[in-house]
Amino acid sequence: MSLFGLAERIFVLSVCYFTMATELRLIALDMAKNRDNQEVLDAPEYKESEVYHLFSILILVLTINVQSQFLGQLLTTFTKHYDVDLSSNEIAFKKIFTEIIVEPTAKNKELSIICSDQD
Repeated sequence: MSLFGLAERIFVLSVCYFTMATELRLIALDMAKNRDNQEVLDAPEYKESEVYHLFSILILVLTINVQSQFLGQLLTTFTKHYDVDLSSNEIAFKKIFTEIIVEPTAKNKELSIICSDQD
């Protein structure tokens, strides 16, 4: 496989996680149409969408390691939807470490196991 082919597959994987994040966020918003805004933020689907969105960013940052329009879009939409600015690397890694590795959600336990096995 060529380097270009590998990069293309990595981008597709990131797009898949971003798509899952978007769908989960929209499900949470749809379920909470007549509820308080805080209930939306506390919904498991909303929190899972944040984790998937972070993971789509993490895939690109760790593997491609180059600024792209897609990565810029991921960072912008993350800031818009979850009110967290990931422009600082320190903030980004702290958020990723907390959300994905330390406090995994029920559907994210496999990811936590994978991450902890690599130590």
